[in-house]
Amino acid sequence: MGREEPVIEVVGLTKSFSGVLALDDVSFNVFKGDVFGCIGPNGAGKTTAIRCILDLLKPSKGEAKVFGESSASSLSRYGRKIGTALENPGLFEELTGEENLELYSHILRIAKEERKRRIGLLLSFVGLEGKRREKIAAYSHGMKKRLILARALLNDPEILIFDEITSGLDPEQKKTFYELIRHLREEGKTIFFSSHVLSEVEGICSRIIILREGKAVFCDTLENLFLRFGRYIVRARFSDVERIDGIGNLPFVKNTWVEDKNITIFVSIDNIEEVSMKLGGLGLFDLSVTQIKLDDIYATIFGLEDKTRDSVKRFRESFARDEQ
Repeated sequence: MGREEPVIEVVGLTKSFSGVLALDDVSFNVFKGDVFGCIGPNGAGKTTAIRCILDLLKPSKGEAKVFGESSASSLSRYGRKIGTALENPGLFEELTGEENLELYSHILRIAKEERKRRIGLLLSFVGLEGKRREKIAAYSHGMKKRLILARALLNDPEILIFDEITSGLDPEQKKTFYELIRHLREEGKTIFFSSHVLSEVEGICSRIIILREGKAVFCDTLENLFLRFGRYIVRARFSDVERIDGIGNLPFVKNTWVEDKNITIFVSIDNIEEVSMKLGGLGLFDLSVTQIKLDDIYATIFGLEDKTRDSVKRFRESFARDEQ
């Protein structure tokens, strides 16, 4: 996997709308062969970043480069090497699936015989061969998403850019989509996509960026993300709550949060016996261990555990008042 020059380079990208920052000095690189995930809550700036990369939006400051050139110039020269599947599908409902692909391939100036061959292969690839002559108006949401993927692949692009392409899909449809992504990764395609489905991101991405309120809070490999936040979650209960204060000073502890006599700890080492021994010296009463997932790190970054506990606490208090 080459690391000489990025195929997508974002430098100091800033975009504001009516004085409100959607992106704030964001920088990252996507290299050839990467499967690069862009994650964050709604309003984090994911779609804005994609639209700036595709020159659909002009940044307020900074720039996005594709194939080493600014988006505006590179897309005019290399546009056929890029396939996109965005939230707004732009399909013609009165046409059939096959006719939609024929129209788009004509725009791409694909020769007639090659056009027919590619359309047939792609409809089979995304599982729509039997629906090729049905009008888009009769397609389900999942079928439309698969047709959008086929359309993105018509020009056999080197780079694929997807924006929330799995939104609205059922679990089986999402599974099918990510199997297709894995197949494309094996073919050496460079894939940049935004998503809310953290388990799938963890399963297929080589590198990720996490956006929060327009800022990049992390951008690196998944391996380095886990080294930074920890490899395991240890949930422990202590007989003496006052002894918990010393846990944050242990060298393998990355993050902690406490509730009553219970403490949850992100630890950075694989030797759980050492963790248990160190905690045992602090009056450990009970302990459970689970491997950290991307969802756990995401919840920590965005304070979701605290928000959830606060919501539950408020609900319990409200419920207790209603019973009085």
